[in-house]
Amino acid sequence: MIEKIIRNLLEEWGYREIKVPILGEPSLWKENNIVKIIDGKGRIFALRPEITSLVIQNISYNKIPVRVYYMGPIFSLEDGIVKENFQIGWELINSQDEWRDIEGLSIIFNILSKLNIEEFIVEINTTEIWENIWKNFEEEKIDKLRKYLIKRDYVSLIDEISREKRRVIEDIKSLIFYPKVEIRNLELKFEIEKLYDLKRKLEKIGIDKNKIMISPLLFRPFNYYNGLIFQVYLKELKTPLGGGGSYIQYNKKGEKIFGIGFAFIEEKLTSVLSDLNNDIKIFIGDKERYLEYYETLAEERRKGNKAVFIPYSENLNIAELKGEVKFLE
Repeated sequence: MIEKIIRNLLEEWGYREIKVPILGEPSLWKENNIVKIIDGKGRIFALRPEITSLVIQNISYNKIPVRVYYMGPIFSLEDGIVKENFQIGWELINSQDEWRDIEGLSIIFNILSKLNIEEFIVEINTTEIWENIWKNFEEEKIDKLRKYLIKRDYVSLIDEISREKRRVIEDIKSLIFYPKVEIRNLELKFEIEKLYDLKRKLEKIGIDKNKIMISPLLFRPFNYYNGLIFQVYLKELKTPLGGGGSYIQYNKKGEKIFGIGFAFIEEKLTSVLSDLNNDIKIFIGDKERYLEYYETLAEERRKGNKAVFIPYSENLNIAELKGEVKFLE
């Protein structure tokens, strides 16, 4: 259902489906948790941890906007275990421009509306915020600081910075405690004001301003991001449903590709929807009498209701069931 809704909406916006390989060159991804495999000839490949990089590798841009979407598995290594998720995303390939960013964000709101998901927040930020901070450090130090930022370990982030860089520490603290603390760095203030301007323009096209949060601490893990970045959260959850942003990258022909993209993790959307759709009717009865119950369930489905059968057992925890529970006699 989720795939069908998102596919239909994206095609209404002019996006076409693209398929890319599951394997890629490890150099495409610098992250430590990628899954590497070796073929019979000793060559090393990586199972894709995300799909955007492979889309960029296989696409060209010739002054006309390119709109594509994709659906497929991604892989990561967590505590020595290979984890697989299903990613649904889309890319708008075009030079950096405000209209492009507005379209990218608008699609997120449209999809969540179609899925009847209401209690969510879209956090927005710009990579320029942290580029302003990174210019004070060497690349090796920046890589270390980024890891703290991704984990949201702000205590270690500040501890890692030399006390000689007191002004930088004050800038970072102002970002951590924003908006309760005033940001005095004029360059940082300018970038945040641009985000507020974007928020005002999104409101003009009917997007709820209360669902957009300007978050100077937001940081995306992939290095290709450049410009606007964003993540979607349910209000009561800390983990995001998905994320994306503006990027600059090179394809396999060496051409510079500008774009904006976003991807959901389908499993997270499915979990949210299963919590929302509690209108299902659950019929509990003796498994040996299933044939007797069959017509009762079939009649519910003919009425357009969702109906499932669960065999009764002493270990069945009724409180864990989500939906209207009925016991069959």
